Amino acid sequence: MSVSIGYNEDLAHLIEAGSDMFLMPSRFEPCGLNQLYSQRYGTLPIVRKTGGLADTVVDAMPNTITDKTASGFVFENLRRRLPK
Repeated sequence: MSVSIGYNEDLAHLIEAGSDMFLMPSRFEPCGLNQLYSQRYGTLPIVRKTGGLADTVVDAMPNTITDKTASGFVFENLRRRLPK
């Protein structure tokens, strides 16, 4: 067994291309490339509505699905209300 700590660009693209969905819950993202890679590879991007993520991913809503412009899912936040 071995562990390799580091980043491998080719492996990162293979993982993203082979995924069904890509979750990117960034609170701040001036541009972001991974959601663009996801769209190119046919991987569904699920992103927080912030910065470049909100600018590049068209939320899957009834009208955007109908006119075939939807490119992923966009959410506002991940907070869940717990019963008191």
